[in-house]
Amino acid sequence: MSPPPVQPAAEPVVPESPADAPRVTLLEDPARLDALRRTALLDSPAEEAFDRFTRLAARLLRAPVALVSLVDADRQFFKSQVGLPDPVAESRETPLSHSFCRHAVERGAPLVVADAHAHPLVRDNGAVTDLGIVSYLGIPLATSDGVVLGTICVLDHTPRSWAPEELQTLGDLAAAVATEIELRAALREAERARAAANEASRAKDDFLALVSHELRSPLAGIASNAQMLAMGLCGPVTERQLQALGRIKRSDDHLLYLIDQLLDLKRIAAGRMQYDLHAVALQSVLRDALELTEPQMLAGGIEIERPAIAPELRVRTDPGRLRQILVNVLANAGKFTDRGGTVSVTCTDAEGVVRLEVHDTGIGIPEDQREAIFEPFVQVRDTGEHRPRGSGLGLAISRALARGMGGDLTVRSTLGEGSTFAISLPRAD
Repeated sequence: MSPPPVQPAAEPVVPESPADAPRVTLLEDPARLDALRRTALLDSPAEEAFDRFTRLAARLLRAPVALVSLVDADRQFFKSQVGLPDPVAESRETPLSHSFCRHAVERGAPLVVADAHAHPLVRDNGAVTDLGIVSYLGIPLATSDGVVLGTICVLDHTPRSWAPEELQTLGDLAAAVATEIELRAALREAERARAAANEASRAKDDFLALVSHELRSPLAGIASNAQMLAMGLCGPVTERQLQALGRIKRSDDHLLYLIDQLLDLKRIAAGRMQYDLHAVALQSVLRDALELTEPQMLAGGIEIERPAIAPELRVRTDPGRLRQILVNVLANAGKFTDRGGTVSVTCTDAEGVVRLEVHDTGIGIPEDQREAIFEPFVQVRDTGEHRPRGSGLGLAISRALARGMGGDLTVRSTLGEGSTFAISLPRAD
């Protein structure tokens, strides 16, 4: 927020007639009133943050009365005041019939009154007769988009010619008050966003709990019954029926895998992922991961190149979690590599860090997506042939797991030539 710019003048400009002022209906503009109410300052308690401004205004301009005034459709509310008599000081508001500030709000410009008795806008104002206000200097408080909410002003009980430097001083204070209001608005918006995010997080947790507890049981029932049928316990089964049962079993396993991925994501986000870190033979874990992924790649016409890893090479890791990372990365490489392509794995050991690299000759990843693919539910946009789509969780979980075990998962890629995913982990001495 910032007030309208204040230009010092040799002599304050006073309008010659009330007809020069905008109509009163501007005070009732719905957008202005909505902006005013969204500040949450109307009818709020006095606060030291605003009281400092009125005390400073009164002291710098040697005025007996200073106000931070918010002008509503039918009243002005004093967020802060210095020098008002009771009962106005206690109620902290007056009707518009007693408001000089309304005119500064209507005009959207500073209002300078040297002698209210001679000023056509305010000579009949109730503040003159009831509160003894004779001179006034007010600067509008505006939002960043120019909506005027009120003023900061100083008032005196005797006629007074306000100097240009006094106008400028009050303008500086108005800018500070407007900034305070702007910061509060930003803080409230951030709090609302945080509350919405917390609510979304709770809804996500509820959904994941449903997935975990409500879907596992029926999936277990499907798997169990499919196994009974395949074993012929319910009667003879044809070859075609066995193939169908096999597909049911694979689909069941895939759904359970997706549930496990979702639950891992929940645990990672909550910081509750547990790791059993100890020295592990890398060769053994890689062999297990390849056994799970190699058949599918070979069936798709993809050649696999394995590294020569010394049996004694050990890394400090959780073997189950490392296997999960390798399976995700290897399966991802196979999914985006065409028939006739190659997926190769290499291993380096230097300076206490073991680095496994999975390179594919696939479609590659556009530069603007290389970090996004590590976000949950994000997948590479593939404009080529149709490829099976996953959940978009594997790489996000894999990077989080690698970092949780003291390592990392990174990627480099050339579009149309392939990608290399590098898994680094601390070597176990």
